[in-house]
Amino acid sequence: MFKPLRNQNGKLLGLVRDYDGRTELRDAGGRLLGYYYQKTNQTRDKNGHLVGYGNLLTKLLYDM
Repeated sequence: MFKPLRNQNGKLLGLVRDYDGRTELRDAGGRLLGYYYQKTNQTRDKNGHLVGYGNLLTKLLYDM
């Protein structure tokens, strides 16, 4: 089940869900932005390119 990410004014920014050892991020329109893999501590974009180490999924929201 997706959990909403909202800004301080309540505007929906994206959707997050955890499953199979990873966290998936989608934008407010439901388009896939990327994944964070807990086991390797890596964030990757929707094309599988390394964004960085640690959970950097919110960075993908602002790079759109």
